[in-house]
Amino acid sequence: MREKGIPLQLVRWTASFLAKRQAAICLDGIHGEMKPVENGIPQGSPVSPILSIIYAAEILEIFEKKAVLDTQAKNSGLKLPDRPTAVYLIMFVDDSKLYVSSESLDTNTRILGIAYNKVADWLKSVGLAPNKVKRELMHYSKCRRTDGDSPSITLPGKNGKPMIIKAELTTKWLGVYLDHD
Repeated sequence: MREKGIPLQLVRWTASFLAKRQAAICLDGIHGEMKPVENGIPQGSPVSPILSIIYAAEILEIFEKKAVLDTQAKNSGLKLPDRPTAVYLIMFVDDSKLYVSSESLDTNTRILGIAYNKVADWLKSVGLAPNKVKRELMHYSKCRRTDGDSPSITLPGKNGKPMIIKAELTTKWLGVYLDHD
């Protein structure tokens, strides 16, 4: 927080706010034992969304620096003939989407693979992991396509085994259904 220019008094207040927290689970009216909570941000507090934004700012800054991804693409031997846009990371609290545009769906999937790995590396560096169940791929294209006709993306799966994510015709984000048209 200090690196972001936040005053020391607020950093100290935040440390106090997040320290010595406990929680218990209540299931079917039975209360469990109180246990220490050593990570995360308390839900329900007006300050929690602000702290979440500060926490996630670093990953957003990585995607503002398009050169980072361009360099990785070039170092991986990926040729980018289709002049893609920057990779955009769109976030709402802990839900996010990666977006790139070019004239080639194949180029898009290769760039998204590099970008996804960048996000996964950052999450790991801060003690988090992506929700592998919620990963989805959708192509928006002027060309009419059928399910399975679009390129898929291969991402790291469980135990490091590759997982193929196929392009879908419809996805849901923040309760809104999006389709490929």
